[in-house]
Amino acid sequence: MMRQFFVDLESRRDGSHLVHVNGCMLMPERDQCRFLGRHASHKDAVADASTLFSGACACFYCNEDFWDDRSDAIPASIFSHITPLPADVPAGFRHLEPPR
Repeated sequence: MMRQFFVDLESRRDGSHLVHVNGCMLMPERDQCRFLGRHASHKDAVADASTLFSGACACFYCNEDFWDDRSDAIPASIFSHITPLPADVPAGFRHLEPPR
């Protein structure tokens, strides 16, 4: 299935430019992206974006290949930069705390 892909015009702190499927929740406004055309996969779209930006990479959120090879659980490593919630935070907010 061919889908529309976009690449962020502004790089992230690490210099990468994310490639998104149209409608991705992490995709910036259209005026902050460049349309890459219709592609069969993120891999093809990233190859196209790499001709524009050397740091092009697939968005982890909308890249189905990232999630296809994993369980439904989010890898704990993506929470490594988050400070755990203080002990006095009510139990109803504990779901916000990263896994240990």
